[in-house]
Amino acid sequence: MRALPAVVVLSTLVVLTGCGSPTSAPSPTRASPGDAAGGSDGSSVDVDPLSACLEGTWQLDTADFLAQSQEYLVGLGIPLDSLDVEGGQQLVFAADGFTSQSTDLTWTASMMGQTVTIPSESAGEGAWNGADGALTVTDWVWNVDPADAPPPSGLPPEAEVPDLGGFSLDGATVPDVVCDDETLVLQGADAPLRAVFVRFG
Repeated sequence: MRALPAVVVLSTLVVLTGCGSPTSAPSPTRASPGDAAGGSDGSSVDVDPLSACLEGTWQLDTADFLAQSQEYLVGLGIPLDSLDVEGGQQLVFAADGFTSQSTDLTWTASMMGQTVTIPSESAGEGAWNGADGALTVTDWVWNVDPADAPPPSGLPPEAEVPDLGGFSLDGATVPDVVCDDETLVLQGADAPLRAVFVRFG
């Protein structure tokens, strides 16, 4: 009977992640009008500010995501002794429209003498477009399917395995993306937490 609370905690964490429309993200930060590029004939070609901002490599701020998760669970009245996450998640938005995501996260929750560990491993790629403050991802293919992640430890046999990870680009449509020189903020549909990424390159 003592295993149930830990299952409730980790099942609740499922709603902390996801993909789709953000629920309460602030308005996007626009790049400056000077981000226009030159065309082959020497003319100016407008580059969407969001597209210009997204290009590059981004790493999930795991410390921020962990802090949000802890605050949210405590706010629900769950008697959590400790919550930890190790590993990382990386997003890549290339100038040619290619995008990829790689996730290697391990969640560990402890409460009432029960410790549960759930790994989340995946890798995928697709095509992206950023325009008018919105990010759209299409043609997504999983190279490492998240369903094939290693099994959790510490869960009772009858418990369902929650899908824990960061933000997923699989079929994502995010109409209000927050992006500046150093930070990218994405939030899934109906997800109470936001995923904050920092620029890596």
